[in-house]
Amino acid sequence: MAESPTGPSAVEVAIRFMTEQNGGPERVLRIHRRLADGRCRGCLTTVTTWPCPVARLALRARAHGGVD
Repeated sequence: MAESPTGPSAVEVAIRFMTEQNGGPERVLRIHRRLADGRCRGCLTTVTTWPCPVARLALRARAHGGVD
């Protein structure tokens, strides 16, 4: 992940944190998964389509595959 001259963004910090957790992205994606109607299972208190912001972070963390 490329950091800006002022340091990592909040998104980059969240992704890095998630990749540092044992099975972090996969644990998040087990909760925040797509339901048949297109909503996020983990965000049922609001009508949130999948991928929700949390799932997007987890997908990026999973694609990153580790820490720098």
